[in-house]
Amino acid sequence: MKGYLEPERFTDMTVFIVGGGSSLRGLDLERDLAGKMVIGCNDAYRLSCTRICCFGDSTWYKRNKTDLAEFEGEIWTNHSTFTEVDNIQWLRKRPHISTRPTECAWWGNTGYLALNLALLGHPKEIVMLGYDMCRIDELANWHDYNRGSPTDNDYLTMLAHNDEIVESVVYEYPDVYIVNANPVSRLSGFIKYDPSEYGIEVPADHIYRCMK
Repeated sequence: MKGYLEPERFTDMTVFIVGGGSSLRGLDLERDLAGKMVIGCNDAYRLSCTRICCFGDSTWYKRNKTDLAEFEGEIWTNHSTFTEVDNIQWLRKRPHISTRPTECAWWGNTGYLALNLALLGHPKEIVMLGYDMCRIDELANWHDYNRGSPTDNDYLTMLAHNDEIVESVVYEYPDVYIVNANPVSRLSGFIKYDPSEYGIEVPADHIYRCMK
């Protein structure tokens, strides 16, 4: 059904969310997440392991529209421009965490949209990857597709919702175990794990090893 995410969609599953952070450079997610349930934020749709792409920015969509036409997975957003676009699933935008299968929170960041999207399907576990919330080595993304990138003020705006997000997620979805698989992430409140705990190979010289 268009504009509706089944409440049992991810029951008993571990859902991986691939964010945009540059800390993911050096990891082979296409290999290590193959066959998993992967929700990709924005350009993560380019990874062969991604099964669901979500975005919240209409400008980003316009730049990627042609390539997205070749994407074989699902595309989800809560941007009002896309209510009637055939190949896009649209959920109504909410200012706070949503438990309704027709609505999804925004909080000004696609990573948070993806988190609420995963929660709507009531998985057993959510593993967040690439939620850096900062630049690393002057890089904002694991890819080179963006024309622009977040500023320090943008990250501060995203992090301003941190406590609200954690508290509302724990309250509304107490049975979903959420892991921030990023040892260097500035996002707090969700337990941090090394990605290797989830079968993702982390090289010895990777930033996750060097800054722990």
